[in-house]
Amino acid sequence: VKPYTYGIVATKIPDPQKSKKIIRTEITRSRHYKRPMSILTIKTRPHAALKLNQIVIQDIQNKMAHHYTKNKMAQTIKQVLRRMDVVLDTQKENSLLILCPEVDEPGAITLMSHVQNELEKKLGIQVMCSSATFPSDGITFSALLDSANQKFKGEQADETESLAKQPAKSYLEVGR
Repeated sequence: VKPYTYGIVATKIPDPQKSKKIIRTEITRSRHYKRPMSILTIKTRPHAALKLNQIVIQDIQNKMAHHYTKNKMAQTIKQVLRRMDVVLDTQKENSLLILCPEVDEPGAITLMSHVQNELEKKLGIQVMCSSATFPSDGITFSALLDSANQKFKGEQADETESLAKQPAKSYLEVGR
């Protein structure tokens, strides 16, 4: 639960009992140098915590849903792949990377098609895929990754462009 519940705010907040040395040092410093020192106490208003709890719960649900989706995608993709192919987590939401040794560009295109079809058939989700092939698209892993990501950006721009060219639907048409 910790990765889902704490995320970025996983900083440890020391309590005063465990921070006695720091407190004593600062008080001593203030006394010795006759310098001011203040403490602030901060409390949430009664209903503010409730609102924050709702935000936290929604955030946890979203992170768990992304984690579940990514794992289901990986399980489904592994059924299409060869034993030597490796599915890697990109650490981005709903994004995976497949390392395919001995696969050329036409093979990558075929594999992408199989992966897309399998994910749509078994999970009902549509995905975008891009590929980069050694050595034509890059000679290092990072160059291949950059090349594949550039193709993604091109595909997303094409998709946005085609959506922009479609006539806008009125509010009544959207509901139908």
